[in-house]
Amino acid sequence: MARGISTNRNTGSLAACLRSEEIAFVCRYYSFTTKQPQKRLTSAEADQLLSAKLQLVAVYEDGPTSADYFSRARGEQDGKHAYAYARNIGQPTDSAIYFAVDYDATQQDVDGPITQYFQGVKAGLTASNPSQAPYPTGVYGSGRVCAAIKDKQHLAQYAWLAESHGWAGHAGYTKPDIRQEVSVSKLCGLNGGAEGDYEDNFASGSFGAFSSLVGAAAPAALPQPPAAAAAPAATSEFAHKLQQLATDQFGHYHLYNETQSPLAEQIRAYWEDLDMSFPGVQTPWSAVFVSWLMRKAGAAPGEFKASNAHSRFVYWAIQNLKNNAGLFRAYPLADYAPKVGDIIQNNRDGQTLTYSFASAHQSYASHSAVVTERGQDGQGEYAITIGGNENNTVGRQRVALDSNGYVKQRAINPYISVIQCLK
Repeated sequence: MARGISTNRNTGSLAACLRSEEIAFVCRYYSFTTKQPQKRLTSAEADQLLSAKLQLVAVYEDGPTSADYFSRARGEQDGKHAYAYARNIGQPTDSAIYFAVDYDATQQDVDGPITQYFQGVKAGLTASNPSQAPYPTGVYGSGRVCAAIKDKQHLAQYAWLAESHGWAGHAGYTKPDIRQEVSVSKLCGLNGGAEGDYEDNFASGSFGAFSSLVGAAAPAALPQPPAAAAAPAATSEFAHKLQQLATDQFGHYHLYNETQSPLAEQIRAYWEDLDMSFPGVQTPWSAVFVSWLMRKAGAAPGEFKASNAHSRFVYWAIQNLKNNAGLFRAYPLADYAPKVGDIIQNNRDGQTLTYSFASAHQSYASHSAVVTERGQDGQGEYAITIGGNENNTVGRQRVALDSNGYVKQRAINPYISVIQCLK
């Protein structure tokens, strides 16, 4: 079995060292919108790695971390972008391009937008050069995703099982083409561990790698990202602390299920740090997570009323808006554009409750998460939120915004309110 690594770091200068450590392949990214220059594979890096007799595995990733990312149109766009990138690198057309599903997708997500996305990927790759067979497709994701997209739908020829053991179907998916694991030690200057610079990967047989580059008489034009609006920075010291705290919690715990250590212990801390009795990890803890973030970032009990129900602190924030008082005020979607440090609330369990309902009730099921980023990509403006108890872990979601920065409403589990942070 061959050992490889996946990394968002440029490894060209490490090629000789990696080979001496018996690394056989390196998995690197194609991307259209990344703000991390090192994440993208370059021609120079590819030359260095291949010259050292390392194989390359290509994966296309622009931020596929929630169901909102996926659609047939997005898949077709990504397929075309990936094809153009591969041609410019000189990737041989008999090697694969993997496409990532980088979250613990539900069965509903897999059967709907994710399947449609991979149908679009195939269409985009084919349309890029109808005169020849498209690049073979690979899928990166949970066991559930790999089984559906490769083995059931036959929309991918290769499957790459993500490192997250808590994701659905991981244990049951026993024969991936590539299996990713958390690295455990430093390697050629790359730090190991869950928050390290690389992941270990293991493969056998054919897994879509390439070991040489080919020229192109007429290289495809590599798409350039649209001029992106600068992502608004946190507007206060409190908002910055909140942003950093939420990002740190995601970084430390998103690979773990709520029943696994160390997340299980941290969930207990979320409750007990708020002087709440810990009822066990099976009790919904998403509102406690938001309340804990607020308290740890510096919001006093009288400023943000911590609760184990989103509906309660949303109700109080709506009353603040009505009274033109307080540091947290909840608005209807059409009246306020979220910024870093704000909270976005949505329905759950298929409900369609409205802002008007929320203004009159303190007890109903809902969800909310903290805005940690604002930006713009090929799909338009967006916000990134981090929340607790999302697929039984600390999760990150992409929220689509309109051209004026307001939250775009959605049909399933529609949004209810946006809480403005004035602290």
